[in-house]
Amino acid sequence: MIKILGGGIAGLTAAINLADGNEEVTVYELQPRIGMRFKPNCQLLPNWDSKEDILSYLRKFKIKINWKTKLNFVDIYPPDLKHKAEIFSGEKPIGYTLTRGGNESFECYLAKQAKKKGVEIVTNFKDKIDANIIATGPKYPEGLGYGGVLSGDFDKRKAIILFDYNIAPGGYIYLLPHSSKLATIAIALRKWSDSKIQFNKLIDHPLFKEVFRYSELLYNFSAIANGTIKKIPKTAKLKNSLLAGEAAGFQDNAYGFGMRYSIISGYLASKSILEGLDYDKLWKDVLLEELKRTRMIRIVLDKANNNFLNKLVASLGKKNIDELTDIWTSKKSLAAYYFKTLFKTGK
Repeated sequence: MIKILGGGIAGLTAAINLADGNEEVTVYELQPRIGMRFKPNCQLLPNWDSKEDILSYLRKFKIKINWKTKLNFVDIYPPDLKHKAEIFSGEKPIGYTLTRGGNESFECYLAKQAKKKGVEIVTNFKDKIDANIIATGPKYPEGLGYGGVLSGDFDKRKAIILFDYNIAPGGYIYLLPHSSKLATIAIALRKWSDSKIQFNKLIDHPLFKEVFRYSELLYNFSAIANGTIKKIPKTAKLKNSLLAGEAAGFQDNAYGFGMRYSIISGYLASKSILEGLDYDKLWKDVLLEELKRTRMIRIVLDKANNNFLNKLVASLGKKNIDELTDIWTSKKSLAAYYFKTLFKTGK
């Protein structure tokens, strides 16, 4: 029997694929129910990581995704609110929003898929076991997310992003729609500060003042985030266990996106077991260059200030998703793009 510690995205993806390979699988989850790591909120599955649409790409890993909205427009604002950047959809959307946490979450959707394939899920599990796969979430908490879910009227095709280190040190603020009636507004912080105080600054911020005036704040939520900025992992093995998702340190270092990494690493861990292949070679072939690329951006962003962010957003201008993908996936172009802007500003 294959034992998986952690009932999040990575662990459940591995379980689904192992069950497809006729393995007997049990997933052990610390929480009383699947999907309790977060209060329900909206997160983005971005579509600029490859030229292929992300949903088409992820179908290769034998899972289904219950996305909520398809983004066609993103407005990106600099700290001074001048010269905003605009991203718009081309042949593919900019990304898809998913619910994390709660009964309608992506995690619960994966758990249903796993159970249909015969996977046993044991919750409220606090014992120690020798697991074949460990997918228990962040190893080294280096970031914090704090936000709220709003009820109101929203354009479900559009997201708003604000870069302002006075409010979100090292991070950014985002407004993501769940639907035309619900949206998440949150701060992603890379440097520790009082997140509640920072969030309250948004209530009277010129960009979000109208949003709060005509919406109802239903509840707040918070979550810690993983970070691998100090060191990209050399191995994703711990004795006889394979590490997947954030437990391995797999996350976009630049902006904190992790769902895609969790799915891929969960699948690769299952492939390693089913086919007797070296797990470290598998994940390095697929993820290592991308981890290096996003780490490079994070190093720049941690050295930057609001003057740099003003120049960076202005230089992005108006682009469709295919142009953004070309920038993001080209190591040379990406390096030139960020470093040129940094040198122009002198920080």
